[in-house]
Amino acid sequence: MVRGLACAVAVVFVGCILDWDSDRWPDVALSPDLHVPDGSPDLDAAVIDTEVIDAAVKAPCGPNLLVHLKLDEPNGTASFLDATGSGHDGKCATGTCPIAGEAGAVGTAALFDGLDDRVVLSNSTTLHPPSFTIAVWVEVTGIGADANGGAVVIKRETDYSKYTFHLDIDWNPVRSNCVYKAAGTWYGNTAGTLLKTNRWYHLACVFNSATSELSTYVDGSLETTTQTSVPPPKTAGAIVIGGNGSNGDDPFKGHIDDVRICGVALQPADICTLAGRAWDSGAKKCL
Repeated sequence: MVRGLACAVAVVFVGCILDWDSDRWPDVALSPDLHVPDGSPDLDAAVIDTEVIDAAVKAPCGPNLLVHLKLDEPNGTASFLDATGSGHDGKCATGTCPIAGEAGAVGTAALFDGLDDRVVLSNSTTLHPPSFTIAVWVEVTGIGADANGGAVVIKRETDYSKYTFHLDIDWNPVRSNCVYKAAGTWYGNTAGTLLKTNRWYHLACVFNSATSELSTYVDGSLETTTQTSVPPPKTAGAIVIGGNGSNGDDPFKGHIDDVRICGVALQPADICTLAGRAWDSGAKKCL
């Protein structure tokens, strides 16, 4: 346990933390390079515990973090907690639950079998922001049963006619897509980075309603941006992780971890932070 006045670097949080207790909050890790000077005051009276943890969970989306599934539950669970406290918990039915408790990029992760595993979040009016960011860690372990690809995080109309967002993986070649479907037309782009199996990648899909731009990121770096003529539509269907709905289309095969949906278009520096990398403000790129 480390106590005292310290500046900590977490996976998605950089800030000065008073009276840090790593036994109580193991998910927000101190930097291994942290140096706490001898004689630092033990500020037990500081009343900042809940504020620190709340900031660590929500940064860098802040109050615009709509969904955060850490997927840190133990194996055998059929419910995955939304860490925002907004109640957008993920559910899975018997026989279609991923294996939880696997080694992840951040804590533990869920392993999807590439057949029919999926986690479903019920539709909500709060899940249709004009701008959005979808961010997630993935590790592809193989090709799923559907040769077309594997859906990572999607939200669509119940009849498949419209998609608010669709972050998925192509199988041949293995690359990430950031797309949506409106008025019968697909809009979006494909990342240039070829994804290797059995390696963790941080993927992000960002739509900025002010500029009508849809951007794809891999490991914190911008891959491609497309300007669209029609915004993502509102849809009545659920958010699905690991597949494309109840019929088992596009099943993802591999690990998924730390799913975030933000109601704002994050800036490149923010995406870099989510990917656990340093941002070079001078060169304006992720290191």
